[in-house]
Amino acid sequence: MTNVYGTPLVIDFYALGMEKQEFVRSVAFSFVVYKLVQLLALVWYGGFPMALVPAAAGLTIVGLAGFLLGLGIQDRLDQQTFNRANLVLLAALGVWLVIRSV
Repeated sequence: MTNVYGTPLVIDFYALGMEKQEFVRSVAFSFVVYKLVQLLALVWYGGFPMALVPAAAGLTIVGLAGFLLGLGIQDRLDQQTFNRANLVLLAALGVWLVIRSV
């Protein structure tokens, strides 16, 4: 089970020229759907031991806090700055993936 869908999805949504609120809603919705499907598959095939539930719940709370922080930051950015930040993050991710593959 991998998370290979994330980067192409963000690139596709960016290419569609979505407004920042629509972009964030779309990415968040897609992420939740993909993660629920991934979790169900892991549970179904025995890849998610129940002993991990407390840690997963705690990390979910941390993730939601980060998401709320990101929403606050996104609200303060104008569309152009938001788009530039997306491109910078995608470029940094691309560099990191290349370095990691070497």
